[in-house]
Order: sequence, then C-alpha cells, then structure tokens
Amino acid sequence: LTDIVIPESITEISDFTLMGCKNLRSVSLHGGIKNVGKQAFDSCSALEKVHFHDNISSFDICIFWECTSLKEIVLPKAMYEIPEAMFARCSSLEEVTIQENVTMIGYNSFEGCYGLRKVTLTGKYPPAISPNTFSSNITFHVPEDAVEAYRTAPDWSIHANRIVGFWPPYVLPSPSIPSSNMNQLWTWLLRFTILFLWEL
Repeated sequence: LTDIVIPESITEISDFTLMGCKNLRSVSLHGGIKNVGKQAFDSCSALEKVHFHDNISSFDICIFWECTSLKEIVLPKAMYEIPEAMFARCSSLEEVTIQENVTMIGYNSFEGCYGLRKVTLTGKYPPAISPNTFSSNITFHVPEDAVEAYRTAPDWSIHANRIVGFWPPYVLPSPSIPSSNMNQLWTWLLRFTILFLWEL
C-alpha cells in the first residue's frame, strides 16, 4: 500500500485507520470527508505528500504524529482549528501554509518539527497559540497589513523579529464588456494602433 485516493463513498476516516502503514507515500482526501479521526496516519514514516480538499474542516488529534517524511503541508481553507499534536514529531517538515479561517493552533501541534523553517499564514487575524506551539527557528510570513497585529498578539510577540510581511497576489477584475461590443472594441484598437504607427 503506497498511494491512496480516498473513494468518494467514504465520508469519515476513523481513528487509527492507517496507523503504522510504513510504505504509504501519498494520500488524497476528497471534499466529502466530514472528519479525520485521531492518529489516522500515525507513524506512516514514508508518507511524503498529503492533498487536502479545501472543504475538509474537522480533524482530530495526533493525525500525522511521527510522519517523518512529510516535507510540506498546505492546510484546507475550511479548516478552523489545528488540533493538538496534529504534526508532532514530523521531523522532516519544512514548510506549512495555514489558511485564513484558522482561529486556533493546538498545543504541541508542531512539537518536534525540527526542520520547520517557514510558516505562511494567510489570515489577517493571528490565531490563538501557546508559547510552545512553534520553535525559535521559524520565519512567519503573514499579510503585510497584518504584521503589527501578529507581532503584538499574545504568545506571538516572542516570535516578533521573525514575522515578515507579504503582499497577497492581486487579481484584476475581469472587464464587464457585452459580447456584442467586442468586435467594435477590437476594430477601434486596431485603428488606433495603425494611426499611432503612422505618426511614427
């Protein structure tokens, strides 16, 4: 058993379901899953890649305990809490993206993640953490206009000098042009271009 795509017919992953599957390398979780039980992937030491559908919101404790081959995690957008010890002892984990709906990061969620160097938080409001949630080797990337809020938030202030800002990508709104006018627009642009080049 090395690669798993959870079937659409399964809506819940029970406690300890794949615990200790030493050869499991990747798993994909679809959006119909309502809950992932505790220690569901505990000690899957070869697990390198986990794909979460953005609709998954409910997770129990210690799900990826000691998954020592995990390197990068992008958490789902519907997730509102990172439970206790979710990624504890994932010693190869280097990068994590935490989405804006997360309001709390549980006790020891990243305990023993000695390789973790980059955590990106997309939300403008700092989630609640405890003093030992993160180690002192991590750089936190947060929205530029939320840097001060993170640096002064309870238990975040100890990481203040390692909190840096980023500008979220800006997507230009699509112009609302009736399809009936598109030909006229292109004709006008072509004429303007010809006249401009003629003047040169």
